[in-house]
Amino acid sequence: MAHHDQHHLPPVETALLLAMRAWLAARRRGLPDSPETGAVLEMLGCREAVAPLGAMMMALATPAGAYRPIAIRCLCDRSVSADEKRLLHVVALQQQARSLESMILLRSILRDEAAMAAQCAASVLAQVLVWADQRLLAPETSMRLEVLATDAASNPRQAATMH
Repeated sequence: MAHHDQHHLPPVETALLLAMRAWLAARRRGLPDSPETGAVLEMLGCREAVAPLGAMMMALATPAGAYRPIAIRCLCDRSVSADEKRLLHVVALQQQARSLESMILLRSILRDEAAMAAQCAASVLAQVLVWADQRLLAPETSMRLEVLATDAASNPRQAATMH
């Protein structure tokens, strides 16, 4: 799937993307939390989103939870991976009470338990963002089908973690 440029994302999606990347950067440095994650979410007026975002990311980072490495880029990278786009779509779908579609996207990259944990956390994250009047754009049907088709063709079903 083609990579996207984060500058073409709406502001809420860009902030959430940066928060996910900051969370992972902190974990890579051995830190339990990232001040950058809180700062980005505070700019959206929803610092309360730190905990559910962390729970969603932990579900993704579970070693036996993913079928393959999940591409979360570094903070300085301008491109958006297909996996990052997928995670933004998961939260957007949760905001619209489209849980089945959200779970389908998660199950394309995660095993059952990890997908359920990620969806539960994404649901709370989505609600916290709504309370702060921060709404993500839900993906179009054609985009969702493209993501699913790409995964069906390339998913090796092997255990891995984010990289």
